[in-house]
Amino acid sequence: MKNIRIKYIKDEPVKYISHLDTLKTFTRAARRAELPLVYSKGFNPHPHFVFGLPASVGITSICEYADIDFEDGVENGEIVEKLNNNLPAGFKVLECFDKRTGSNIMAEITAAEYVIYLNTDENVLDLQNNISHFLCCDNIFITKKSKKGEREIDIKDMIKFISTGEDSTGKYLITQMSAGNENNLKPELLIDAINSYEETDLKVKQIIRTEMFLKKCE
Repeated sequence: MKNIRIKYIKDEPVKYISHLDTLKTFTRAARRAELPLVYSKGFNPHPHFVFGLPASVGITSICEYADIDFEDGVENGEIVEKLNNNLPAGFKVLECFDKRTGSNIMAEITAAEYVIYLNTDENVLDLQNNISHFLCCDNIFITKKSKKGEREIDIKDMIKFISTGEDSTGKYLITQMSAGNENNLKPELLIDAINSYEETDLKVKQIIRTEMFLKKCE
């Protein structure tokens, strides 16, 4: 069996596709390409796919990851070419490499980096001043909703950095935050927190995930 990891793009045409539909899309693409997927045993066999912290619906990404198991005999370059020939517009596999860890991709992610484009009347200097003041807070509490209900959490230590800028698309934040199984802060919640603490009215126009960071696993 060949354990590989792919890195791929999820762009504008498919940003509203759910995680489940993304899984189905890659499964269909691999089948059409006649790639030798490895399937689970039992009455309802399914391919061995593990996606690493899939981007939320509406977010584009240039750094999505998935672990896939194939039968021996297929080359990494062949996997990239055949998947790209069968994936719909908006998905593109950037690279494929042998997985060298015993854990899956979901267990290895520790942080993610985002570019968040904003609708705001603030100039960049005022925006930066608000962000600097926000980051000086000793604690930053938000209400996080889950299937188990609502709970208040402190996200101060989950924010690695925030910087501001402006380009032809508009004003933006670049932020790196905790992500993965242990701690996961979504960019929309960060903006809600900034608005609450700084009494601003920042509205999200576009979110792009630009990098995910992995811990070293054996």
